[in-house]
Amino acid sequence: MTRSQEKLWIWTLYQFFKYLWTDEIISNIYGESKRYAIQKNASKPLTISKNEINQYLGICIYASLVHLPNYRAYCSEELGFDQIKETMPLKKFETIRQYLHFNDNDKHLPRDHPNYDRLHKIRSLHYELNKNFAKVPLERYQSIDEQICSTKVRHYMKQYLTMKPHKWGFKFFVLSGISGFA
Repeated sequence: MTRSQEKLWIWTLYQFFKYLWTDEIISNIYGESKRYAIQKNASKPLTISKNEINQYLGICIYASLVHLPNYRAYCSEELGFDQIKETMPLKKFETIRQYLHFNDNDKHLPRDHPNYDRLHKIRSLHYELNKNFAKVPLERYQSIDEQICSTKVRHYMKQYLTMKPHKWGFKFFVLSGISGFA
């Protein structure tokens, strides 16, 4: 393991989160979400902070590790997780989820335009995250594998893979190292 890799692995989870989800990305999400809320209802501006965006993303990542039917279950008395309940109230989470935006809708081109981008709504986030992932030091021994992110949405990029446990979803090629980091 190289010196830069050793440095990477002694970080806390929060430091690693901030390495990928930089302040620039959070500021962009914050600004675009506020803009979208004004576009939807100018009389009721969105009252959130950049820290709450961080918390929202952290909750989404944490909730992806333990699957429950919906977010309300994470806050319920029977099944709920104290870490999630103490981080953000349910109403605030649902408000952020309702207005979460990554790009300006006013710059979205019509379908028949030659420069139409199907991923316009997430293009800036995609670019910034790819840039940050490229900065992660590579390990000496690596493997490339295909993975599927299961989904029920209708989308042109969704694929059917017969050999996967979750048949329908988005296919990704994942580069992973011997340490298990992918």
